[in-house]
Amino acid sequence: MATIDRLEGQMSTKSIDVGDMSSNNITIAEIKSLISQALAIYDADKTGQPDFALEPAGGTIVNTRCSETFDPHGVQYKIFGIPFWSSSVSPRAVIQPTISPGECWAFRGSTGYLVIRLSQPIAPTGFSYEHIPKQISRDGNIDSAPKEFQVRALDDESDTSGRLLGNYVYEDNDSPMQYF
Repeated sequence: MATIDRLEGQMSTKSIDVGDMSSNNITIAEIKSLISQALAIYDADKTGQPDFALEPAGGTIVNTRCSETFDPHGVQYKIFGIPFWSSSVSPRAVIQPTISPGECWAFRGSTGYLVIRLSQPIAPTGFSYEHIPKQISRDGNIDSAPKEFQVRALDDESDTSGRLLGNYVYEDNDSPMQYF
């Protein structure tokens, strides 16, 4: 908002002509409101689209249909060599609203699978996949990010093969948030 306030101070009039719509003036307050609304929608999930897989919105992981977590015991904290607390990142990390280095779900092996129950039945027209950018990874790479993957639509939990919606490739040199 500070930038908008600075621009407002630099303007010599209280309204702006918008293209060929010279008879329709937009006030600074209306511009601020439109920008705030657009940012609120974008900031909700960085896509501006509904997220039917997001856990807080009702999406869930079908735990019985996921690959094995790479390190099921995660980090163990010990006192005098005796473990007293451990933590690990579960497949649920995939459907959380935030991403941070070290907070991703790692599955055992080079091929994995994950089944997400969406918050409601939909006819998918696209989806997004986000991974941390190389710039904030510990060693400057994201080699562990899944690259080639398939998306399938299942009719129900007992459906073992589903309908193939597509084969995709996550480009690690592209934007962290990619749309397919």
